[in-house]
Amino acid sequence: MAVTVRAAGLATPRSCLAASPATAAQWFATSDLDEAVVKPLASAGSDGVRFCRTPADVHDATRTVLDSRNVFGQPNTAALVQARLVGTDYYINTVTVDGRHKVAETWRYTKQTRPGTGPIYDYEEPVPATTTEARLLRAYTFAVLVALGIRNSPAHTKVMLTATGPVLIETGARLGGATSPAVVEQHCGMSQTALAAAALATPKDFDDFDDRHLTWTGALRNVEFINHRVGHADRLAMVQAAALSSAVEVCPAVDHGEPLRPTADLLSTPGYLYLAAETKDQVEHDYLTLRQWERDGLHTGGLAVAAGSTGP
Repeated sequence: MAVTVRAAGLATPRSCLAASPATAAQWFATSDLDEAVVKPLASAGSDGVRFCRTPADVHDATRTVLDSRNVFGQPNTAALVQARLVGTDYYINTVTVDGRHKVAETWRYTKQTRPGTGPIYDYEEPVPATTTEARLLRAYTFAVLVALGIRNSPAHTKVMLTATGPVLIETGARLGGATSPAVVEQHCGMSQTALAAAALATPKDFDDFDDRHLTWTGALRNVEFINHRVGHADRLAMVQAAALSSAVEVCPAVDHGEPLRPTADLLSTPGYLYLAAETKDQVEHDYLTLRQWERDGLHTGGLAVAAGSTGP
């Protein structure tokens, strides 16, 4: 993917395909990079992603990847070592019909990083199509889709907006996951799922959709749950989260009683929820309240706060 996109004259991270820890460590040692990202070639949900600052770290991270299977159960035969980019993360959800590309959603990521882990997804917020950043990402993403030959498919593209412009992280010719299309449509006017359905069932609606002027009022945030304790999932956590004044949908990823470990990547989150309100202040207040509850043991039943409490 990176080689193809780079050949089209588009920015991608400096990369090394490593079949051994020694190859990965040697590449980093001679790269003049301050930090690298090591990850499997094919996986999902930030599986196996690790930030490294030394050749020894790169060696260990590559060994971990090669000694494991990805989330699809396939053995990792190589690791991808890339320059760690500095900037703001986005994902752009598109639908393409006969080479005509349209953006259904653009979202800005906020992530956390902790020692010894990969990126932890914190929350995402939609970006109005009329903003300069959205227009820049739209043009770059369309060029990536052309370079990759995506002509009839939804696509989920992750891009880092750096000081020098957009840089591709990855593209998947698929719908974006971990979303609630009805919530997105209600608050943003369009979802990728709805636009993909229109492309198949009502082509005129796809043709008439103008992706350059899509915007909305109010504030919306998709918040990933973050668990801090070893334990078992407590169903009351979802009930309490739903009682937040701006909560509009709660989406658990675990069943009651299922073992939980501290969240280290997207695969170990207990789920997510959407917060929506007229003002960003209310969304931020409820977000901070949720994070405090989580630190107090919300997901493993260690929190005894009455549902509906709003104290941060």
